[in-house]
Amino acid sequence: MKHLHLLACAPSPELVQTYRKIAAEFASHHTQIIVGGAQQAASFLEMHGSASLDAVIIPAGSIERLTGVTDLPVIETELTALDVLRVIRQTQQYCSEIAIVVHALHARLVRQVCEIMQYDYRIFTVSTQKETRQLMNSLYDEGVEMLIGEADIAQAASKAGINSVILTPGEDDIRKSFQQAQAACMISAANRDRLYLFRLMADQSPFSLAILDSAGTFFYTNTRLHSDLSTQTPSPLQSFLRRSAPQVFERRYIHITKKLSETTFEIWGKAMEIQESSYAVFYYREAGKYLPRQSVISIENYDEIPARRHYFFNTAAYLQPIRKQIESTNKTKLPVLIYGQPGTGRQYVARQLHLQGSEKNDPFVFVKCNTLTEKLWENMIADPNSPLYGNSYTLYFHDIHTLSLPVQNMITDFIEDTHLPQRCRIISSTTRNLAESVASEHFLQKLYLITGSYTIRIPTLNDRMNELPSFCGIILNHFNERLSRQVIGFDEDALRLLRQLPWTLNFEQLQKVIHQLVADASGSYITAGEIQESFSPILPAASSDAEHAVHLSGTLDEIEAEIISSVLAEEHMNQSACAKRLGISRSTLWRKLRI
Repeated sequence: MKHLHLLACAPSPELVQTYRKIAAEFASHHTQIIVGGAQQAASFLEMHGSASLDAVIIPAGSIERLTGVTDLPVIETELTALDVLRVIRQTQQYCSEIAIVVHALHARLVRQVCEIMQYDYRIFTVSTQKETRQLMNSLYDEGVEMLIGEADIAQAASKAGINSVILTPGEDDIRKSFQQAQAACMISAANRDRLYLFRLMADQSPFSLAILDSAGTFFYTNTRLHSDLSTQTPSPLQSFLRRSAPQVFERRYIHITKKLSETTFEIWGKAMEIQESSYAVFYYREAGKYLPRQSVISIENYDEIPARRHYFFNTAAYLQPIRKQIESTNKTKLPVLIYGQPGTGRQYVARQLHLQGSEKNDPFVFVKCNTLTEKLWENMIADPNSPLYGNSYTLYFHDIHTLSLPVQNMITDFIEDTHLPQRCRIISSTTRNLAESVASEHFLQKLYLITGSYTIRIPTLNDRMNELPSFCGIILNHFNERLSRQVIGFDEDALRLLRQLPWTLNFEQLQKVIHQLVADASGSYITAGEIQESFSPILPAASSDAEHAVHLSGTLDEIEAEIISSVLAEEHMNQSACAKRLGISRSTLWRKLRI
């Protein structure tokens, strides 16, 4: 047993010797004994400090006076019914006019003893020093000769001129308080050792740890964040954790992947209650150290996805044909393959699936397959902290048909080896018929079966021509606000002309056309003449070969791209010959093809 240092408060000078006698029974302790109660103990601690002490023993009834003064275990020496009876019998030998004044803690005990013994004494209860002084003056004026009370009350009685006898504990009670102090010190030491072990484990954890209280103040951090907290200016990570704390208290648990100052962090937050206080506990680590700097993969969090929601592709009008499919697949959580022609908003449908699913609060990982090479994929899976190894994520492979066969093989192996469908939700999109690509050996059958458990087909704009006025109205209102215009709508001839166009780039092409028409509109309604005026001058002469005819339905960039594609096809994909016919250099042609 460790050698303990105790501070013991004897209620009266007469009990000092008794305290010393009992303290001597505990040979392994060193006890400092003073006369008084909690107030005297507080004064002693404020003067001498508590670093050299292990526990404090005070008379019962005023422990609250030590609140905020010390964190040491405080033990109260309790009074028993036998102690009350002993003091009353002693007092009766000297005087019959007795008043008993006690704190609320002992009032019930004193009344019970007096009822059992049929003592007809006046019993008063006090709670403050001011109340005690006022009562003493009143009792003195009444002629009370003798008073029984705790040490501080007896002291106030003496100052008022009233004789007093202190309610004092017996030797067994004092001995019990020393035993309780010893037990409390053992528990406190065990708790300190346990806390030290826990803090040591936290400091050496591979995860960084931060605990914030309900006010957003850092309550504890392990060594990985100490360097951040040592600076006067909060780091982006500190600021983000403070902003996220209210979400943790509200949701009880969050899982976030966040990019802060070129570093991506994976963060888990959990709410905890300890002794009626609430804390937000964050575990975090760097995620994806070896992820490519190119925009191959991006991580979107629940608080960022709404900002990426599209004004048109998230409307009820656009989603109406596929709404039931979205609801159905969210119930099954099967891997989803989204099929749609260019410009049909496949990526927005993928986000809609995520936002309506049970994983909406977990990260949405966007993988651009058209720029994904073997080397980049190897770098991504080389990092154990890569989001590809996360749980409950949504992984979206955009334009999965553009993957080369070697990368398809690598992704297939990774999905099978890491049990990806069991850990995360997989969503893919394509503009091609993958079944035909499998038949022509341009796409792996195994990858097609893994990713295509449930297929959502997005209708083209041409399939929804009866809804064109509604779509035009939504887009028109958007560009009115954006361009500060007040165009009311389209006249009938204009809508008739819009319906005749092929819309090879679907809804995205419709947005670009209306954007230009709103910007150029001269009146309250867009007319068919304005449509012809805006797009006819930039069109080349029609080709006699219907197979390579250029449509009038796109912007300048789109029509230019269509012309280049037609000439390139006629030259059998020979870029030098194509560039020569168009009167541009090969590098310019290559740049335009990349766009």
